[in-house]
Amino acid sequence: NPYIFMGDEVTINAESYFMSPDLAVSNVSRQWKINGSAVAGNAEDQNAITLNKKGQSGNAQLAFAINNLKQLMQSAQKKLTIQF
Repeated sequence: NPYIFMGDEVTINAESYFMSPDLAVSNVSRQWKINGSAVAGNAEDQNAITLNKKGQSGNAQLAFAINNLKQLMQSAQKKLTIQF
Protein backbone atom coordinates (compact mmCIF):
# COMPACT_ATOMS: atom_id res chain seq x y z
CA ASN A 1 0.00 0.00 0.00
CA PRO A 2 1.39 3.42 -0.87
CA TYR A 3 1.90 6.19 1.64
CA ILE A 4 -0.40 9.05 0.61
CA PHE A 5 1.44 12.38 0.88
CA MET A 6 -0.91 14.90 2.49
CA GLY A 7 0.07 18.53 2.91
CA ASP A 8 3.14 20.27 1.50
CA GLU A 9 5.91 18.65 3.57
CA VAL A 10 6.53 15.41 5.45
CA THR A 11 9.51 14.07 7.42
CA ILE A 12 10.03 10.31 7.36
CA ASN A 13 12.22 8.63 9.99
CA ALA A 14 13.97 5.28 9.53
CA GLU A 15 14.43 3.53 12.87
CA SER A 16 17.11 0.84 12.99
CA TYR A 17 15.61 -1.50 15.60
CA PHE A 18 17.46 -4.75 16.30
CA MET A 19 20.84 -3.35 15.23
CA SER A 20 23.93 -2.53 17.28
CA PRO A 21 23.71 0.67 19.35
CA ASP A 22 27.04 1.87 17.89
CA LEU A 23 25.19 2.61 14.63
CA ALA A 24 23.94 5.84 16.14
CA VAL A 25 27.50 7.10 16.57
CA SER A 26 29.81 5.65 13.93
CA ASN A 27 30.63 2.71 11.68
CA VAL A 28 27.50 3.14 9.63
CA SER A 29 26.58 3.77 6.03
CA ARG A 30 23.13 5.26 5.36
CA GLN A 31 21.63 5.85 1.94
CA TRP A 32 18.34 7.38 0.85
CA LYS A 33 17.10 7.05 -2.74
CA ILE A 34 14.12 8.44 -4.61
CA ASN A 35 13.23 6.52 -7.77
CA GLY A 36 16.69 4.92 -7.70
CA SER A 37 18.66 8.18 -7.43
CA ALA A 38 20.66 8.91 -4.27
CA VAL A 39 19.46 11.88 -2.22
CA ALA A 40 20.67 13.38 1.04
CA GLY A 41 18.94 12.75 4.34
CA ASN A 42 18.43 15.55 6.84
CA ALA A 43 21.69 17.22 7.87
CA GLU A 44 20.91 16.98 11.59
CA ASP A 45 19.59 13.38 11.44
CA GLN A 46 20.66 11.09 8.60
CA ASN A 47 17.97 8.58 9.65
CA ALA A 48 15.36 11.12 8.51
CA ILE A 49 14.42 12.73 5.23
CA THR A 50 12.11 15.66 4.61
CA LEU A 51 10.09 15.62 1.40
CA ASN A 52 8.39 18.65 -0.13
CA LYS A 53 5.55 18.54 -2.61
CA LYS A 54 6.30 20.65 -5.69
CA GLY A 55 2.77 20.88 -7.14
CA GLN A 56 3.03 17.70 -9.20
CA SER A 57 1.06 14.49 -8.75
CA GLY A 58 2.08 10.89 -9.21
CA ASN A 59 4.06 8.17 -7.43
CA ALA A 60 7.65 7.90 -6.27
CA GLN A 61 9.63 5.10 -4.66
CA LEU A 62 11.56 6.05 -1.52
CA ALA A 63 14.26 3.64 -0.36
CA PHE A 64 16.49 3.62 2.73
CA ALA A 65 19.46 1.34 3.43
CA ILE A 66 21.64 1.16 6.53
CA ASN A 67 24.79 -0.94 6.90
CA ASN A 68 27.04 -1.57 9.89
CA LEU A 69 30.57 -1.21 8.49
CA LYS A 70 32.09 -3.28 11.32
CA GLN A 71 29.60 -6.15 11.07
CA LEU A 72 28.99 -6.63 7.36
CA MET A 73 26.08 -9.02 7.87
CA GLN A 74 24.18 -6.38 9.84
CA SER A 75 22.15 -4.31 7.42
CA ALA A 76 18.58 -3.38 6.60
CA GLN A 77 16.73 -1.79 3.73
CA LYS A 78 13.17 -0.81 2.99
CA LYS A 79 11.27 0.65 0.05
CA LEU A 80 8.09 2.68 0.25
CA THR A 81 5.84 3.93 -2.52
CA ILE A 82 4.67 7.50 -1.99
CA GLN A 83 1.60 8.82 -3.74
CA PHE A 84 1.44 12.61 -4.05
